[in-house]
Parts: sequence; structure tokens; C-alpha cells
Amino acid sequence: MMEYKALYRRFRPLTFGDVIGQQMITQTLINQIAHESIGHAYLFTGSRGTGKTTTSKILSRVVNCLNPVDHNPCNQCEVCRSILNDSNMDVVEMDAASNNGVDDIRELRENIKFPPSSSRYKVMIIDEVHMLSKGAFNALLKTLEEPPEYMIFILATTEPHKVPATITSRCQRFEFKRIDASAMREYMHTLCTTLEVKVDDDALKLIVRLSEGAMRDALSLLEQCLSFAGEVLTYEIAASVLGRSNDDDLTILSEAIIRGDVSEMIRLSRIQYDRGKDVSVLIGDLIELFRSGMLFSTMGDDHLMDLPQSELVWIERLTSQHGVKEWIRVLEALMVADQKVRYASHPWIAFELALAKLTAVGEEDSIAGLIKRIENLERNGVQAIHQPVRDNQRTVQQAKVVEVSHDKAVPRQADHGAAETEAEVFDPGDLTLLVIKENWDKYMSSVKERLVSTYALMKEVKPVSFKNGKLQLQLNEALKILKPAIENEDNMFHICEAFKHTFGSLPKIEIIDYALEDTRADEVKSFFKNLVDDDHVIIK
Repeated sequence: MMEYKALYRRFRPLTFGDVIGQQMITQTLINQIAHESIGHAYLFTGSRGTGKTTTSKILSRVVNCLNPVDHNPCNQCEVCRSILNDSNMDVVEMDAASNNGVDDIRELRENIKFPPSSSRYKVMIIDEVHMLSKGAFNALLKTLEEPPEYMIFILATTEPHKVPATITSRCQRFEFKRIDASAMREYMHTLCTTLEVKVDDDALKLIVRLSEGAMRDALSLLEQCLSFAGEVLTYEIAASVLGRSNDDDLTILSEAIIRGDVSEMIRLSRIQYDRGKDVSVLIGDLIELFRSGMLFSTMGDDHLMDLPQSELVWIERLTSQHGVKEWIRVLEALMVADQKVRYASHPWIAFELALAKLTAVGEEDSIAGLIKRIENLERNGVQAIHQPVRDNQRTVQQAKVVEVSHDKAVPRQADHGAAETEAEVFDPGDLTLLVIKENWDKYMSSVKERLVSTYALMKEVKPVSFKNGKLQLQLNEALKILKPAIENEDNMFHICEAFKHTFGSLPKIEIIDYALEDTRADEVKSFFKNLVDDDHVIIK
């Protein structure tokens, strides 16, 4: 019985021309070979499955090939065949993950003292070179800088930032990029034709998407699917074998999320749970789907070529009904849920809670939700005065709630079952920084009653200046990051309304994150002006 080889080993590229998606690198190496300017040390970097080890082996053969063809190995001569069979003593591949000590590098240095026995060059391929210890890297430095003329080092790593700069500077560095999706699909389609297997384009798109630009991963996934499918591979079979969500289930759940139907979302999620679905995989599928919706809303379908046709039709239909903000809102919530689920003791419950919160937030922020809140206020005997405000080049309605008084409208929060204490009305002409500070706790209570999150942010500021109807609030310099949150439109609305309720006027409010030098002097001046008449005292 013949030894079985995995697809990625059976169809490993044998020449530079067979390497997929790395034309810049392979052409550079071909030019070096053509001009006999081969380097003594190379560093191949890039993510897994992009061709680093394959290119290393091709290079080791072509520099030693007896009959090269167009600067590629012939793969037929005695040297090429011995390297392909791993029987050539002059080409050594070392795994730095398991041979990472100083003694291993010392043994390597002893071996390279002897010239090649049957080849032109000795080639040392060190895979996962970033796993070498600090002592091993130091032991390699001198040899790497001045190797014998017959020696070529090829270092490969997926984490180049862990390789010391002293090593990198002694090598020619080549960065292997993720392989283009269309090139991967074309290659696998050709391979399936060679294997006499019929395969759906949607199935190949799914495999490519899951492989994340790694050809080895893609071939491993394809082999897994073919082991079940036999001679015909459909999208449904591929999705089932690879543990992905069925298209119909995924789109139905996604529509329930967008509609805000909590009961339907929970029901569908429990179905996935009963089927043994991994919650992290389900969230990942939803994230991919809503990311595609966001891209379609902003950039069209040019960036969605890897999606199955059924998903593409669904996204096109939903984007015609919902704007990009809706896709972004759901996508952000799913990203947060993905993080929480990873560390939750009950992942599915955490996921269901995230779905419920997502719906609640959507209702709170939507126009329908705001209208519902205003109607509730009006039913409680509070009059809503709507003023049109320009926002993003369109008119929206911003509601200001006021209670009708005998002589003027005094801003206040709607009564939610408990009577609010009447606020003291200040004459705008008597309002000073000192008065504001004396009544600051009362003002903060008014903010807290309106929105607790705004109150939490306002606890980090203090009034430092009040001149010509302009109030400056100083934010702790160590908390500058909070400034955009405080200046958020919703928060500023509550801040201003609470001030108007407490002091009876609406100043221009500015948040600053630096100290005012004359703040103390203004306080002293204000204090003395309140004691005596301004005409009898000159304050300098």
C-alpha cells in the first residue's frame, strides 16, 4: 500500500513559476540566479501557508541543479532528485522550534566547516527562526555575517519582529504577502479538474475565506471536504463539513437582529445551541456577514466577490432598507460580544444577553424610539417644543422639554413618579463663577437625574471661569481622553439643560483640558464685588 500524501504535499510547487501570488519575490530570485548574484543569507517572512518553505526548497535546488531550465531547477537530475527525497546531505532543514539552543547552533557551525560533498552549495534552511534563544542568535551572528563561500542560509519566520535587528541586517529580507483570493480560487479549480472532482464556485469561495490567504490551509480544508463529498462538492456540503452556519439560518438570524425581534433571536440562537454549534463560530459568521453589509453600503459589491451568491443577494436587499450606521452599530456590538463570550463561564447566555442589549440600544437611539419617549413625556403632562436642527445636511427634530409656568418656562426633567424639588431661579445678571460653584452640587444632581452616564463624565470637570455668558469647565489633564465623550452632542444637551434648570439661563459651555492661570484672581475679584459696590472699589 502506497504512503498517502496530503494535497498540499502532493501538489507542492516545484519551480518558481508554480508559486502562487509571490511573483515579485520569485522574479527577484530568478534575476539573482541569472546574474550569479546569489546572496549568502535570506530572511523569508510572512504569515503561514504563503510559500516561504516551498520557495526555500526551490532555491536550494536551483543553485545546485546540474541542468537548470530558465533559471529553475530541472527536478530530474541526480542532485534535484536527492534534495526532493530529503537524502542530500548538503541541504539541511532545521526546525528552530525544537532545536533552539546554543548547542544546536554550535553543532551547525561545526558542520559548515566542511565543504559540500555532492553539490555546489551547502544550504541551511532554518524554519521558525524567531524561536531561537538569545544565546543561539548570538552564536549565529558571526557565522551569518562571514560564512564560507559555499554556504547559503535561508531563515523563515512568521514573526519577524522577534528576530534581532543584528540578524535581520545580515540578510536579504523578502516579505511574503497573503495570497489573493481570486488566484487561490483559480488554482483550486484547476486542481479539482485534475482530480476529476466537480466543485461549486461558492464552495471554493467559502474555503478561500476561511483560509485567510494561506494556500496550505486552503488545500487542507479542500481535502477535508473532498473526503466527505467524493466527486461532487457543493456549498452546502462544504459549510456542513467545515462547521459553518447554514446560509438560511444565518440570514434569518441576521434579519431578526436588524428588526430587533428579541424572541426570534433567542429562539434561533437556541436552535444553533441544540445543534452543537460553537458560539464563537456563530458570532464570527455574523461578524463576517455584517462586515460585508457595511462594505456593500460604503463601497459597493466590488469588495464582496468572495461571498456566495445567496449572501450577496441578501445583503443587497437589506442595504436598500438600512443605512451604513445600522450595519456599523450591529457590527460594533458583535465585536464586543465576541470578546465577552471568550471569557464567559456561560458563553451562550452571554451571547443572548448581548443580543438583547443590542436591541435595547437600537430602540433607544432610533428615531422611532425617540418619538416614543417624547410621546410618553407628553402623556405625563409635559409639553414638548420641537425645534428643527440641521444634522448631517438633513433636518431632524430635537425636543426640548419645558414646564409651563406663570411667567416663564423653567427647564426641568419630566416627572417619572416623584415630584422634583423646585429649582431656585437666578437673575442672569447676578450669576457669577462664585454662585455657580456654591450651587454646583445642586447642578450635578440635576445632571444625574437626566442621565447617569453624563453625570459620571461631569464628575471629572470643575467650573473655572464664567465671563460674558461663557462657562469654562476644566477637565483633569490626566483624563484628556474623556473630552470627546463629554463634548458628544447628547451629553452636551443634558449638560446645558441641567444648567438651565439650575440657574435659569443657558450659557455657552466650553470644555478645556488645561489650567487657567488667573482662575484664583477671578474668584477673589468676584468675592469682593459681591461685598461692596463696584463704584467704590478698584480691584487690580
